[in-house]
Amino acid sequence: LAVSPEGLRHLHSYNTEGMVSPEGVAVSPDRKLVAAADYDGHRLWVFRRGQGLAWAREVSHAHGVAFGGDSVYVSSLGEKKILRYSLDGEILGEIGGPGWGDGEFLWPTSVFSDGDGVVVSDGHTGKVTLLGHDLGFQGAFGGNGVGAGLFNMPYCAVRNQGDYWIADTLKGRVLVYRPQSGIRHIYSKFPARPGRFAGEADARVWLNYTDLSSRWEGRPPQFPTGTVFADYGKLKILDPAGRWKELDLQVPYDSLWSPGMFTYFTWIRSVRRSGQEYVVIGSTSQSGVWVVHPDGRGSLENLDGDSPLQVSREGVFAADGARIDLGVFVGSAQTKFSLHQELLEERGADRTESARRAFWPEVGPAEFASRLAGEFTSESGRSFYRDFRAADREGEVAAAASYDARLNDGGGSLRLAEYWLRNILVPR
Repeated sequence: LAVSPEGLRHLHSYNTEGMVSPEGVAVSPDRKLVAAADYDGHRLWVFRRGQGLAWAREVSHAHGVAFGGDSVYVSSLGEKKILRYSLDGEILGEIGGPGWGDGEFLWPTSVFSDGDGVVVSDGHTGKVTLLGHDLGFQGAFGGNGVGAGLFNMPYCAVRNQGDYWIADTLKGRVLVYRPQSGIRHIYSKFPARPGRFAGEADARVWLNYTDLSSRWEGRPPQFPTGTVFADYGKLKILDPAGRWKELDLQVPYDSLWSPGMFTYFTWIRSVRRSGQEYVVIGSTSQSGVWVVHPDGRGSLENLDGDSPLQVSREGVFAADGARIDLGVFVGSAQTKFSLHQELLEERGADRTESARRAFWPEVGPAEFASRLAGEFTSESGRSFYRDFRAADREGEVAAAASYDARLNDGGGSLRLAEYWLRNILVPR
C-alpha cells in the first residue's frame, strides 16, 4: 500500500499456494525482498518485491520477522527459537529453546533488527532479549510482573537511538524504555499509581515473577497422586513411580469453563478458608481464576472488569496496581460447591442437572447437555462421558473409576478441565 492525499493506494499483493495466516511482514533494506511469517502455515515466505516467490522455509508457528544486513530473522513460537537465514534462504544460525534462561524463550512474538543487532520480545517471559547479528546473546531486561518497570505480555519491541519502544499489551500501555535508566515515558490507558507499584529496580529482577509463577510445588489432594509443579499453561505431576504427567490447563475455545476466550493460566496459589485448603489457578492475561475444591471439583470465578491478574511476592494485583483478595474468589466458589452438594443429596438427583444448576445456571438444560460433550476432547475423556451417559447410578461410578484408572496407569498429557468435570459429575 502507498499513502497519497486521496488515502491508501494498493500497489501489490503477495500470496502463494500454502500461505495460511501471515502474522509478520518485513521489507529488506534495499527494498528488493518482502518476507512474511506464516503462523498457521508454518512457513517463512520470501518474495521478490513486486514479483513472485523467491523461496520458502519451514518454520513452526512463524510469527515475528525482520531483515538485518545480509540476513532475515524469524521467530518460531513452536520451537521457541530465533532463526537466521541468508537472503538466499540458507540457514545461518539459531538460538533458543523453551525456558527463562539467557537465550531461551517461551513466546518470542517479535523480532527487530538494526545496526546494533537483534531485539526479541517474549510475551510469556516478559523479557526483551538483545542479540548480535550472529544471534550471540548480549543481554536481557524486563520480565512479566507487578512493578512499574515490569511488563505483562510485551508483544513487540523496537529500538531507536538507544530507546526501546515496547508494546506492553496486557498492561494497556506503550513504554519508552532505556535499560540504564528505566522508563522514560508511558502512554497508558491506566493512571499512574506510584504507591501501588514496586520500584524501578525490579525491572531487572525478572526471576522474581517467573519463579513465583512456575516454581510452586506441593502435594495437594486436588490432583492425581504425586508432587505438583506449576508450569506455563499446564501442571506437571511427578508420581510415586517417578513418571511425569502433564495436566493441560488449556480448554476449547468457547468452553463452558471460559466462554468466548482462550484460557492460558500461568500462576497457582493455595488459599486456606473454613479449615480447608483450596487451590487457585490464574492467568496474567485475564481476570478469571479457577478455584479447586480439596475433593477435585473446579469452579471458574471472574473479577468484575477485564483487568488481568499478576503475581508478586506481596500478593496478587490487577493491572492498575489494586491488590486482589483471592479469598473473595474462594468464597464465591464455596457457595457453588455447597449448592452442588445439596442438589446431589436430593432424592433421585440427576448428576448432570445438579452440575448445571450449581455451576452453569445461565445455560439451559438442552444446551448444557450438548456443550458438555464437547468438553471431553481426549480419548479417555470421551470414553468416560460416553459410558457415563449410558449408565445407571452405579454405572456412572464405574465409568469414573475406569477413567481414574486410565489416568493413573498412563503418562503423557491429561486434560485438567476434563478431570474437574469428572469430579463434578461423579464427586469423589
